[in-house]
Amino acid sequence: MKLLKQVGPKHDDKGHAQDALAGIAVVPGFVFGYVDEKENRCVSFHRVSDLGGELQRGQQVVDVVFGPVPEYDHEATTETLKPVVDAIFGTKAGASVTRM
Repeated sequence: MKLLKQVGPKHDDKGHAQDALAGIAVVPGFVFGYVDEKENRCVSFHRVSDLGGELQRGQQVVDVVFGPVPEYDHEATTETLKPVVDAIFGTKAGASVTRM
């Protein structure tokens, strides 16, 4: 699956970066994100279908694979990933998580 990765500007502190990520999370097409605590900036991922026009500074399209990590309990991982897959593809799309 392809997602748009957006790396935001540096913030003064972690709290400001967390506030910025909370704002980004309501943007249509947002899938997930995190705060890079070393740089105090947001890194967010969005559906490529919501990309309008050309890439801007700090953006790139990346291939993402969701799947269980071998050293973890596969059944628990599958249950954890199901809401993520549902959020990306929607339950009406018939998306499912398959144990690898």
